[in-house]
Amino acid sequence: MPCAGLLTEKERQAVDNANTAMEALEIMTIAGADIAGEVAKAAKHTAESVLRDCGVVVDIIVIDRKGTIIAHAT
Repeated sequence: MPCAGLLTEKERQAVDNANTAMEALEIMTIAGADIAGEVAKAAKHTAESVLRDCGVVVDIIVIDRKGTIIAHAT
C-alpha cells in the first residue's frame, strides 16, 4: 500500500509483528498513514473491475469491531 511509505523502519517492523489488524491499524494511524482509506480504495477498485460497466455504483465502508466507520470510498 502506498501509505506504508510513510512509516519509519521501526514502525514497519512493529506493523509486521502486530498480532491483530487492529494493532497494525493503530500503529499506522499514529504514524499518519491512512491504511483503512487505502484498503477502502483498493476494495472499490477491485469491485469495479469485477462489475465493469454493469451500472452498479460501488460504495465501500470499512468499520472497526465497535461498528465505527474508519474509512469510506465512494
